[in-house]
Amino acid sequence: MKLTFNWLKEFVAFTGAPKELVQLLTLAGLEVESLSSLREPDTHREDWLLEIAVTPNRGDCLGIAGIAREVSALTGAELKPIATLPSEKTPQLEKRVAIRIEDPNLCPRYSARIIDYLSITESPEYLGRAVRALAEDPDAIRHTGQALTVGDLAREYGFTDIDGRQPAAFRMPKADA
Repeated sequence: MKLTFNWLKEFVAFTGAPKELVQLLTLAGLEVESLSSLREPDTHREDWLLEIAVTPNRGDCLGIAGIAREVSALTGAELKPIATLPSEKTPQLEKRVAIRIEDPNLCPRYSARIIDYLSITESPEYLGRAVRALAEDPDAIRHTGQALTVGDLAREYGFTDIDGRQPAAFRMPKADA
């Protein structure tokens, strides 16, 4: 799993240095495979790219929220709230949609959620920075088997960061002959 240090700090109030974070995560059983310095091209703000190997017994750390919870538990740093539960104003699902399982052998369980009050807005600035940092990582293709084209998609669909910028197009590094 790849994440940037500044992106992680959007979820947990960690005040230590990136190398301190690497040591803490390693002691907690998460293997930090690499820590690379990044400089955001537009803002020249320093950031760090962490690549973490999540072991099968640590499925709770497969996302940024899980890593943030782990950092909070290890350091006592405040975990910033992540809105995941539906609002109390949301009417009961059963009153709005009918779900019928015709063959419980084929579908023993079905779950659904209605999302109200959804609006299309700009992504949070940290998300744009995170996507850009990962898109510019020349090693990404080694892990996914395919080139990331986030910048091309951003231009095609008009996605921008909060400051109006779009991530640069990912270009394949030239192979050494």
